[in-house]
Amino acid sequence: MSKRFILKILIFIVLVTQFYFFDLVPKLNYGIGGINSEASKKLLFGFLIAIVVISILPEKTNIIEKNRKYLFTLPVWFLVVADIYVTIMTARLYDQTIVESLANGYNFLLIIGYFGLAYFLTDQQNFEFFYRVIRGFGFFYLVLQILQGILYKLTGAIFLQYLGGTLANLSNLGRFTEGTDIVTFASVLVSISPFLFKRKWEVMDISLMILGIAYHAIFAQGRMYLVISVGAIVISTMFQLGNSRYFSIFKYAFYFVGALLLVVVVQKMNFFSSGERALSLSMRQLSFEYYWNKIFSNVTFGIGFPNPITYKNLLKGTPGIDTAGGYYNPADVGVVGTAGILGVSAMVFFIWVLLIMIKTYSKMKDAQKKALLIVMFYIGLSLTTLSPLDMQRVFLLVLTLATADFIYNQKEEVSV
Repeated sequence: MSKRFILKILIFIVLVTQFYFFDLVPKLNYGIGGINSEASKKLLFGFLIAIVVISILPEKTNIIEKNRKYLFTLPVWFLVVADIYVTIMTARLYDQTIVESLANGYNFLLIIGYFGLAYFLTDQQNFEFFYRVIRGFGFFYLVLQILQGILYKLTGAIFLQYLGGTLANLSNLGRFTEGTDIVTFASVLVSISPFLFKRKWEVMDISLMILGIAYHAIFAQGRMYLVISVGAIVISTMFQLGNSRYFSIFKYAFYFVGALLLVVVVQKMNFFSSGERALSLSMRQLSFEYYWNKIFSNVTFGIGFPNPITYKNLLKGTPGIDTAGGYYNPADVGVVGTAGILGVSAMVFFIWVLLIMIKTYSKMKDAQKKALLIVMFYIGLSLTTLSPLDMQRVFLLVLTLATADFIYNQKEEVSV
């Protein structure tokens, strides 16, 4: 088997887990402890390491052109070294073994998957394969989840094999919380596809975007995910209309409609109103303050990776002192939550990544610039409330960085 074929198989398997397709098989999720549980996420780490190792193995015919450039090699290595440093310092501070500390913070090391995925995805043929899989999986997943959502709202019946956490959110909040991250990434990927593949949106592309917005707005009710999805699609549409000779006539109306749509989305999702959403906002504000104050708590790093059971109050605050009477969550406050755990190196990493994108923007052609701006929009908003280095999102961050590499390495001007 060729290196390309093996990498395709591994990436295909990883994407199956990211789309929660194990929910389709009765008792399988329970039998393997939940393929997307924190414990089983170690499987993802194993797959990413395998992808990296295979990508560096020699092959008679290299599947990637030698002149390909990888923009984020230095910041990724910086984060890996920072994670190792925090692991060692955490072991000393909390009287743990290095292995124990590493087990508590290994999710940050998942960023190393960048080297394998960037190697694979900077090739045009490979990226097209990746895009087809993401789009196909995304469409199938959304149809499945929306059918389940409609059935649940009408009858209360559940035919998918959800695990306890998902069932609790569905029962207590009435929200479907699985797959929201990967669905959002799929919508962003589709939004930049016209600038990558020299073609306008196909029926499948449009269907996925519509279904994604419906899923976020009606069933998942994730405010930031919805804003990112709608925003990416609106920006992409604006860029595509910009190439039309009629755009000068309609552009201001389009700007107005686009802005109005975002305002309606924000209002309908009750971002700042009373009730549950206001309580959620208050919790995020308190979480932000808590983790902000932890960034330099150990001078060169934050809280670190102590035992999550023994030091739960340190990692997530003390219950009962906040408006909801519960724990804080670093994953809810974006880069500040990550920095509260890892330290200032987390902020350095993301600033470095964004600066690289800004620097390379000026060297790109028109279509590349449009695609990269949407990617930057996605990362920028994610940094506010959706910690990209959280366990459930770090793989998508790796894919996003690899996608940015693909955009940069495109040679020909793209017109839509």
